[in-house]
Amino acid sequence: MPGPITHLSLRAGGEHLLLGNGPHSIRLRIARGTLLDGPVRLTYRLSGTDRLEVRLLALRRFAVFLRRRRMPAAQFPIAARARRWSEIIRVLDALALTSRHRAIAEHLFGAALVRRDWSAGSDYLRTRTHRLIGQARELVAGGYLDLVRR
Repeated sequence: MPGPITHLSLRAGGEHLLLGNGPHSIRLRIARGTLLDGPVRLTYRLSGTDRLEVRLLALRRFAVFLRRRRMPAAQFPIAARARRWSEIIRVLDALALTSRHRAIAEHLFGAALVRRDWSAGSDYLRTRTHRLIGQARELVAGGYLDLVRR
């Protein structure tokens, strides 16, 4: 069994599956059904062309994970981690000004994108914002020490 794997059932319905841990992980959002009822058939939905390279990179990482049963660091170049760290620092700046998640998303991604996608059919923007806020709070609570140890 590959590991670590984290499963999250959301109160509002839906599931997320985190493969790997820390900076070497990918998240799957289960759009329909449940992973808890036994064998499943996964399909990958790719919609739109915005952030296409990022989405294809996630798919390549998933393919490597399935082949090797682990998440190799080589699939996570330093530039991608640096971009994530930059986003987390921007979240910390936004948290100093407000605790409203929508306002933080506007600070990170721009008001136009938030206006268009925040309450749209997909919850990707809310999920991404919540995840970044959690990572920022984790960093402040002592997680910054892990950056030094790498």
